[in-house]
Amino acid sequence: MVGTLFEYMTDEKEWLLNCDAARPTAIVVRLRHLLSVLGKDTQIDDSSGENTARAVLPPIALLRMEEILYEIEQCIGISYRILRSPIPPTYTRHTSRTLVFYMCLLPVALAGMNIPLVPAIITACFASYVLVGIDEIGLEIENPFSLLPMQSIAKTIQTEVENQVDLLATLPPFPK
Repeated sequence: MVGTLFEYMTDEKEWLLNCDAARPTAIVVRLRHLLSVLGKDTQIDDSSGENTARAVLPPIALLRMEEILYEIEQCIGISYRILRSPIPPTYTRHTSRTLVFYMCLLPVALAGMNIPLVPAIITACFASYVLVGIDEIGLEIENPFSLLPMQSIAKTIQTEVENQVDLLATLPPFPK
């Protein structure tokens, strides 16, 4: 997708494909940098030889764009927190207990429907096998570590901040 979007902007494409940071973060950093460049236009004054800056976009438009970028960055951070946050253990225990309660009552319910004993037992065993398997897969997915990884979360935040600072140093030149 990046290759298609930046087909004619090879510097941008190479930078996005080769940056170490997460791609959404890199895109926000690049947009913020482009906004800072669009916010001022540097020209050399022929008479004095000094650089002069002149606003290209109205300040209110720049402010609104910066606010939108901030909201996008917040959404990215919230999404990563949701992705990396474990399910509370109380929720997991409650669903497991409810599942056991259901599996214990299933044979009684099947017997109450006048289903013969052997098919009722086979049905209850099969349903228990499937449901316990789904519960175990869910446990492994939602809690891949034994304790809350606060060190890992803190290290991830630190790495993301360092990556954003590093991205500023490696930005390609402003497209012409």
